[in-house]
Amino acid sequence: MKRLQNIGIAFITVFIIFALILFFKKDAVYYHVKSNPLLMKIVYLFYPDKKEATFEAFSPEFKKNVRIEIDAANVIGKFHRFYNGIGMGTFNDGFRKPVNHGFFKLLAETNKDRRLFLYVNSKGIFMDESNSNIRDDGAHIYQVDDSGNVHYYWDIMDHALDNLTELDLKPIISLTFMPEKLASETNRRNPWNKGIITPPKDYVKWQELVYQTVNHLKNRYGEKEIANWYFEVWNEPDLFKWFWIPHPDRKEYRYKGDFMEYCKLYDYTVAGATEAFSDIKIGGPALAGDTKVFFEEFMKHCYHGKNFVTGKSGTKIDFISRHNYGGIDARILPTYKDFVERAKQIAGDAFKELDIIITETGPSTTPEPWLNTRYAAAWIVKEVAAIHYLADSEGTEFLPDIMCFWTKPVPPQFNNHFGLVTALGNKWHPSPDMIIKRPAFNGYEALGFLGDERLQLSGAEYGDYIHGVATKQNDSEVAVLLYHLDESNYLNTDSTTYNIELKIKNLPFSNFYLTYYKIDDIFSNGYSFWKKMGQPESPAPKYLKQLKSNDDLTRYTPIVEMSAKNDNFDFDVEMKSNSTDLIILSKREK
Repeated sequence: MKRLQNIGIAFITVFIIFALILFFKKDAVYYHVKSNPLLMKIVYLFYPDKKEATFEAFSPEFKKNVRIEIDAANVIGKFHRFYNGIGMGTFNDGFRKPVNHGFFKLLAETNKDRRLFLYVNSKGIFMDESNSNIRDDGAHIYQVDDSGNVHYYWDIMDHALDNLTELDLKPIISLTFMPEKLASETNRRNPWNKGIITPPKDYVKWQELVYQTVNHLKNRYGEKEIANWYFEVWNEPDLFKWFWIPHPDRKEYRYKGDFMEYCKLYDYTVAGATEAFSDIKIGGPALAGDTKVFFEEFMKHCYHGKNFVTGKSGTKIDFISRHNYGGIDARILPTYKDFVERAKQIAGDAFKELDIIITETGPSTTPEPWLNTRYAAAWIVKEVAAIHYLADSEGTEFLPDIMCFWTKPVPPQFNNHFGLVTALGNKWHPSPDMIIKRPAFNGYEALGFLGDERLQLSGAEYGDYIHGVATKQNDSEVAVLLYHLDESNYLNTDSTTYNIELKIKNLPFSNFYLTYYKIDDIFSNGYSFWKKMGQPESPAPKYLKQLKSNDDLTRYTPIVEMSAKNDNFDFDVEMKSNSTDLIILSKREK
């Protein structure tokens, strides 16, 4: 009997822990509990007073009503298309591998209808071929013969950038990592592509390498073309694991790089680049996160510090850059706001001359299976809405000029890596003919349908799970892009349905075509369709065609002709959690 009592106590204790997690910490466990009716019944045994309040939220049949109103006559500002970049993370392999070049062709095809993509961020241009059994990221530029003479090899870089520019895409070139023949030591490398992160043997030779590279690019592509490119000095030097010198105060700044060592690298890099082309756009520091110490001191150096090359005060900086990952409201908005505020404070009047580039962004810094899902599309849409919200409250100077969603190379077989697309076929050599859009890609496409003028949206506040962006284009089109995003529900286990009463008033036209797109588990979701097909590695042509017909941004209903009543339009929208809906009203003549 006592043994049974102990088992019962243990059983109850386990479920009390689940209940505490449920009500005090919304994480993955929370959603596993709430999606299981048996566990929820046990929770209610311990929290009977919570049952009435929580039943609706956990019932799959529950439909929550939300009312959103758009005033088409109330323009609140411009819709800014700063989200026009992606990050590929590699140079040789990333630009030249057929499947990755197939991805660039897809971007170019998408741009024919409307310009969505312009910049591609790449790293590793100065890397050599790795001795490890991984892909080859570098361009092998810096060559030294047996007699110690330096030669520069351009074929890989030229081929890569030719592939990019012929599709009317422009690079953001990260001037990384250290060539083996120039590195002071070769055994210290970053973990993700084995790039050498030790200082050069000779900074003057590093400066000459940068000069020769920029000069070659100027001669090959012309000053007018490369004046629109960006050159970023190194990658995340504020993290010691990405840079060669730790901060001197190891107790207080255990994982931080030394900003003065980065300043030295920066000055020599700028000297070489500007000698080749004075109008080059160069900057940094490709910040991982440390604004309080590293970024502040770097900015002070650029504007007031002693230049390591010239001995004079200050150095050229055309843009500031950082990386944004994680929760939009909890992490990205506050850290990005702090980044801009510190730059404004230090740069003063010169701040208005600086471009701001988010050279990497994404919902996770680690590969996750849910990056394949509808969640990623809703996350992208909300991040764009969030930055507009920040600019509305703090000023337009908080708008970035470019934001790059981090993709790495094209991942095969819907694996857990970042990406807007995937490619099927052989796991090691996926086919460029089998590139499938992920829902994230369709999030970008949905943003592309928005007009130039943002409209007043009321009934939902920014920060609510349901919000969106409404726009107008030349009084001929009104578009409303709604998202539901619960960042604690990244596993998409919440089955709540939301009924949204959408009212658009003061329409500039009476007769219109209604076009309605959805991104959820059924529509605009090649990943879900692929799973339903049995996850084929290499679908037969007939099935590949079916898959491709379901991976694009998909209409929820046929296009219909409609008319407004007294210049108002009422429309009911039904959304699941972590989904995205796009409603477009296009003027038609009677």
